[in-house]
Amino acid sequence: MKYRVFILCSGLGRINRGFESFSDECFRALSQFPTLDVHLFQGGGKREKHRRIVWNMHRNSFIAKLIGKFAMRDSYFVEQVSFGISILPVIILNRPHVIYLSDATLANFLWHAKRLLKFKAKIILSNGAPFSPPYPHHDVLQQVVPFEFEIGRNSDSASDNQVLLPYGFNFTSPPCPTSKEQLRNQLKLPGDRILLLSVGAINNTHKRMGYLIEELASLNTPRPYLIILGQRDAESDSLEQIAIDRLGAEHFEFRTVPHSHVQMYYEASDIFVLPSLTEGFGRSIVEAMGSGISVLCHDAPHTRYILGEFGIYGDFTKSGILMDLLLTTISSRAFANRSSEQVLQARQRFSWETLAQEYEKFLIHSAEVSCQA
Repeated sequence: MKYRVFILCSGLGRINRGFESFSDECFRALSQFPTLDVHLFQGGGKREKHRRIVWNMHRNSFIAKLIGKFAMRDSYFVEQVSFGISILPVIILNRPHVIYLSDATLANFLWHAKRLLKFKAKIILSNGAPFSPPYPHHDVLQQVVPFEFEIGRNSDSASDNQVLLPYGFNFTSPPCPTSKEQLRNQLKLPGDRILLLSVGAINNTHKRMGYLIEELASLNTPRPYLIILGQRDAESDSLEQIAIDRLGAEHFEFRTVPHSHVQMYYEASDIFVLPSLTEGFGRSIVEAMGSGISVLCHDAPHTRYILGEFGIYGDFTKSGILMDLLLTTISSRAFANRSSEQVLQARQRFSWETLAQEYEKFLIHSAEVSCQA
């Protein structure tokens, strides 16, 4: 029997975040299995075989912002609800066994629609945000790190219907040219500076890019050149002005690039920093780990789980800690030689080659339960 799986992501095709890159990679990885009939439904981009575009009010559109203002919700909420309304007829007509998604509002909407319309698809919510108990509505909750799994075990809302399964990754080599100098030239990055990279939404509320800027500004000149890759949001302009004031406009860049280009930046850089304190998983940490680059991050259960002995940890709730780590890393030249063992560990633990069959088994089990309902 072939089980029909719908992967839903309202931001894919328009937004560059972890949810979107994971949904795309998951679709590609699972489409290889003859046991699964996998379809990807996204909010933008191009339609391809088994990849469909679903009408929605994009979160950055005027109408989504206007409706959100009157409804006292953010425009992201409007995007997900409008996406959910559009996908409902497709679900009813095609009767998937599994609906797999990462967005909380969309999960809640479909769960209530399921109760009303009596469709049988199992709603699997991947907890990459992370969401804390009480969780959004779901039939099965996928936890991606042990720390969140333990929280779920002690919660009434997920203790009996959660699984632990980390994110999968498509580790790829950068296209030619492959030397660091050639890559920097191709990407129009300075060739004579230590390059400090951070990847994540360009904001201060969650990703704490302001902390990174302030800590870097505390170093004596010449400082590393800062490149932040990520989706811009309402906080980005003010952060950019802070960076201009603290670092100087010629010493940093904010860029938004397709996820397929991000690997080249890891290869071209010397040091990676993730300044956030909490992550559902931290996809950029694994991507950085898989490139062999030195990784500096907050000392937390999720970063320890991912990086183990290969992380450079500090308490990023305190000022001066990241500055000290940067000084130590730069002065020791620890970044000069990339760790092949670090690369190997990342690929052995988190590559789709390692995890795809586990995902297949997970989805088949959920689909079989759906068939029995």
